[in-house]
Amino acid sequence: MKKILLYEDDPDIQKSLKSILKKHGYEAHIAPDGEEAIAMAIKVNPDVILLDIRMPKLDGFLKPYPSPV
Repeated sequence: MKKILLYEDDPDIQKSLKSILKKHGYEAHIAPDGEEAIAMAIKVNPDVILLDIRMPKLDGFLKPYPSPV
């Protein structure tokens, strides 16, 4: 089974995409922020990483993303 790491902070999008991916035979793993995405990528060794760009802690470019004031 192919493993996909979904780097997404919106719970509704996480749930929808995980359901769609599972339905199509993929093993989906969710990381809600950049730090967890890096740790999970090392642990899970996914075949593909789907990522959001504007994320907490580290953005999709793996740079610190400033918090809104």
